[in-house]
Amino acid sequence: MSPLAAAVVACAALAALCWVLSLLTREHSWVDRVWSLAPVGYVAWFAAQTGFTDPRLVLMMILAAAWGARLTYNFARKGGYASGGEDYRWAVLRGMMPATLFQAFNLVFIAAYQNALLLLISLPAWAALREEARGCTRCDLHRCGTQTVFGEGPLSPSIFFVGEQPGDQEDLAGRPFVGPAGDVFDAALQEAGIDRATTYVTNAVKHFKFVLRGKKRIHARPDVSEIDACRWWQEQERGLIQPALTVALGATAARSLTGKTVTISKVRDAPLILADGSECWITVHPSYLLRLPDADARRTERARFVSDLERIRDRAAALAA
Repeated sequence: MSPLAAAVVACAALAALCWVLSLLTREHSWVDRVWSLAPVGYVAWFAAQTGFTDPRLVLMMILAAAWGARLTYNFARKGGYASGGEDYRWAVLRGMMPATLFQAFNLVFIAAYQNALLLLISLPAWAALREEARGCTRCDLHRCGTQTVFGEGPLSPSIFFVGEQPGDQEDLAGRPFVGPAGDVFDAALQEAGIDRATTYVTNAVKHFKFVLRGKKRIHARPDVSEIDACRWWQEQERGLIQPALTVALGATAARSLTGKTVTISKVRDAPLILADGSECWITVHPSYLLRLPDADARRTERARFVSDLERIRDRAAALAA
């Protein structure tokens, strides 16, 4: 789930809460009571996606907090948070409208529409976040790819997968694992009984590194400096989601997560413990299966890859229990 999608979900939940409270208390100023609070939360949420390191977002958060504090103080001083502090206009409208029509007005306008406005006035912070991400210049790879490709998935995933970098199709689509390696990955997940929709999928490096051969963009492996430069983004994603179990797909992902070069064959059968105390399982990258020239070797390695995923599935279930 993207930061914007999470904000939309929070907005919908807040609208529903305001509506339910209005039914329970027969007061219809619950949106008024969160008017100065919700935008501050939304802007802070967007700023948090950069680890509070983007100056524009931090400034926007400070200004929003100052605006919210002033409005909250004035609203409280006038008794807005006290029981019976309903805006007089809602009482007037309630007296002018049939009960059923007013409740429809309460749901659509007071609760839903006004909460949507609170999110909309916070969207400049989202725009600043997207611009900051697209403008990442932590390494020279920003000169190569079409766009920055971030991860996708729920904020409470069963498993957190980290791959190497976007491929040609991922770079064009702006989504991870949608090319040939993504097809292999999806098929293996399905065979292992893992629903991709319940997982978070990202890459260690967020830009596509390639060399041109004619008109084709051929994948080029990122070097250590590029992996380390992009590690900040991976840490921001993991810091936000805090997964109990992370899977490194390939050596590049393993380097990004552990900070050192590892030999996959030596660490494949047992988890490593990351700095935050969570488990990291390491297996091959799906593209490795595509590169094997021998059909028998591909079948053998694919079966082992699925077996790894099954073991990871069972371990994730155990940690969640």
